[in-house]
Amino acid sequence: MTARRVLFIDLAPAAGGSVVSLYHLASHLDTAQYEPAIVLSRQNPFDRFATAGIPSVRVQTPQWQPQPPGAVSTMRAGRLGEAMRRGRLAGPWHFAGDLRRYRNDVLPLVGPIAAAIERFRPAIVHLNDNVSLSRPGVIAAWRAGRPAICHCRSFDPPVTLDRWLLAPRLAGLIFISQAVAQQQTAALRTHIDSRVIANAVDLAEFDVPSDASALRAELGVPLDAPLIGSLGRITAWKGQHIFIDALARVSQQHPGVHGVVVGAPDQSDGTAYAESLRRQAQKNGLAERLHFTGPRRDVPQILASLDILVHSAVRPEPFGRVIIEGMAARRPVVASASGGATEIITNGETGLLTPPGDAAALATALDRLLRDPAGRGQLAAAGRRLVENRYQIGTQVAAVQDFYDEILAGQF
Repeated sequence: MTARRVLFIDLAPAAGGSVVSLYHLASHLDTAQYEPAIVLSRQNPFDRFATAGIPSVRVQTPQWQPQPPGAVSTMRAGRLGEAMRRGRLAGPWHFAGDLRRYRNDVLPLVGPIAAAIERFRPAIVHLNDNVSLSRPGVIAAWRAGRPAICHCRSFDPPVTLDRWLLAPRLAGLIFISQAVAQQQTAALRTHIDSRVIANAVDLAEFDVPSDASALRAELGVPLDAPLIGSLGRITAWKGQHIFIDALARVSQQHPGVHGVVVGAPDQSDGTAYAESLRRQAQKNGLAERLHFTGPRRDVPQILASLDILVHSAVRPEPFGRVIIEGMAARRPVVASASGGATEIITNGETGLLTPPGDAAALATALDRLLRDPAGRGQLAAAGRRLVENRYQIGTQVAAVQDFYDEILAGQF
């Protein structure tokens, strides 16, 4: 049988867990059955698809910019704006905003994506996020008569036009967690064939021998000093400020402890939140022991340098890719007890869970692990076994390809 083409579309303007997860999926497809091609945002710096030899095209996507102060933003923030959002005129208010977004941000992208569909002639179009974040691709696939699925990776809600116009055009949905499945299914208010297929890792990336001292040498962290890390986009809901607060508390009992924050500021926040974290570290006396690396490509090596990995999100995490990466690297993980993290971690067995936004509870969990090296090792080993059994890339790829088979069989 001739391999069929899958066209993946990811319009995110910045690199993040979603595009990393997509890379692993696309690069591990059984190319005897399905051959990948990619449409990416021109602004997204992620370049591993080209390295893997996967054909791709880049399209210009809107760049998010904070709205400058002015009459319109003042009105939106005031009583009139609140009344329009919540009063009797709320429906027309929101619908007008939806139409404006479709006109300004969605429709201009349909043409370039349609051109990519014409070029690659895929059997199926695989959109790498929720309906609300994949609108141009849904429309382009629909116009081209190609079956499309949305790989729902966030809690971003659909608007009325998404439910009425786009959702009925989809052949299927993939959810990365039960939490996302429940929220999106309720929000879309329509039945679409769907699967829950968790993100996965390539264990080979974490089994390559690495120098665990390299990051410590780079940052000036002594080899015998505890090093606790937070990896991910720097944005308020990811809760790096909670991590810093907890680190400050822990340092009172463990004065030699160091912390590291790895990641780039989220585009929607600009640099304001990241700058506030540096001020917070200075205020708490951590300026010499909390290190900011910016974005990094050597995640397995960084994880190998840590004693503990922290995931301190203050809002539910759709999945929490960094959690399974930490487990794959044989590191104990402490995470916020909400969203996808609670589906991955069994508290006290494969990691520790603490209430979201509770720096004191996080500090207590970190203190417990710092005082118990054997316990850290047990959690790390259990986490690794969990990833081996449930979150290997081969398992995910097989499930996705089975879904493709079912969808395409239904087209004939």
